[in-house]
Amino acid sequence: MDFGTTLSYLSFYLVSLVIAYYYFTTRNKERMALIEAGANPDMFNSKEKYYILFVIGVVAMGIAIGVMLGVLLNSMMPNTNRSILFLSSMLLCGGGAMLISFFTIIRWLKN
Repeated sequence: MDFGTTLSYLSFYLVSLVIAYYYFTTRNKERMALIEAGANPDMFNSKEKYYILFVIGVVAMGIAIGVMLGVLLNSMMPNTNRSILFLSSMLLCGGGAMLISFFTIIRWLKN
């Protein structure tokens, strides 16, 4: 592997670790401060944190469908710029998936 590639992988890994460390230490300090102030510790166990996982999953499926649509459009229109086809289909399907997940969560919250 080239030195630049190795350095970029290493820096990405280190930045990810620093962000995770900062997130978890800050979250722990905030929770301990709220508990010391007399807040209810059960407020941290809510169902709302699982909605973000649903949104991420649906958007990832939408982007995958967008990539497949980009491949299909590329085969149908070979003289068109590939990057525009892929990017536009990924953004369009990802945005549609985000709207679908939004309206699904709204329906769940009403019930």
